[in-house]
Amino acid sequence: MLYKTGGIVLHKSKYSESSLIVRIYTRQFGLQSYLVPGARSRKSKTKAGWFQAFNQLDLVVYRSERSTLHRIKEIKLEVPYQSIPFDPSRQSMAFFLAEVIYKSLEEDEPDEDLFDFLADCGNYLDQVAACPFNFHLWFLVKFAGFLGFALQEQQHPNEMYFDLREGRFSSFSPTHRDVADGQAVEHLGAISGTKFAAIGGLKFSRTERKSLLDLLLRYYQVHLEHFKELKSRRVLEALSE
Repeated sequence: MLYKTGGIVLHKSKYSESSLIVRIYTRQFGLQSYLVPGARSRKSKTKAGWFQAFNQLDLVVYRSERSTLHRIKEIKLEVPYQSIPFDPSRQSMAFFLAEVIYKSLEEDEPDEDLFDFLADCGNYLDQVAACPFNFHLWFLVKFAGFLGFALQEQQHPNEMYFDLREGRFSSFSPTHRDVADGQAVEHLGAISGTKFAAIGGLKFSRTERKSLLDLLLRYYQVHLEHFKELKSRRVLEALSE
C-alpha cells in the first residue's frame, strides 16, 4: 500500500553499484529502511544529495508488513536547508546527531513528539547565526528522555555526583561504579536545566566539551547495550572551535 509521511534521513549505505539503502526516521512508522534503486546513477531522477544526514523529506512510500525493506515512490525536500550543506561544522554536527539517533532507536517505533523534536533540532542547526558547538551535548541530554532514561535536573549546587544508572544528581556517591564526579558533572547540571531558547548561552571550552561528551556517551552505553562507538565523533571534535 502507498502512504504519505514525513521523514528525517539518518544513514545511507551502498547497496549495489548504483543503489542505496537509506535509514529514515518517519513520522508515521518510526525508523524504516528504504531501498533506492539507481540513486547513485547520473540518469536517476532521485538525487543522492537528498539523503544527506538530517535532511527533512516529504515521502510517498510503499509499505508491506511482510518486509523490513521498503521502497519510495515519490520524494522531495520538505525543508531545503540554507546553511548545513555549505558549513562543514554544521554538517559534521548533523552527521553526529543522525548517527546517535540511528544507533539508539529500534525499528518501527513511531513517536510524533520525537519526530517534531528532531525536525526542530534540524531547523535550529540550520538557522542559528553561528554553528552551536555545544548543541550536541544539549541534544544528548534531551534525546535521552525520548529513549526512556531522562536525566533529572540538578536541584542544588552541592549535588556533585551523577548516578549514571538512575540518571540523577546526588550530594553523595552511590555504592556502585556507574557514577561520575568532577567538573563534567557540574557542567552537565547546567545543561540539564537549559531550555531550547537558551542553548546559545552554554559556554564550554574544547576540553570541557570532550569531558562532557565522554560522560554522556558513557551514560548512553549504561542504558543501551547495543549503543556502540560513534564514527562521526572524531570529525565533529576536529571541526569544533
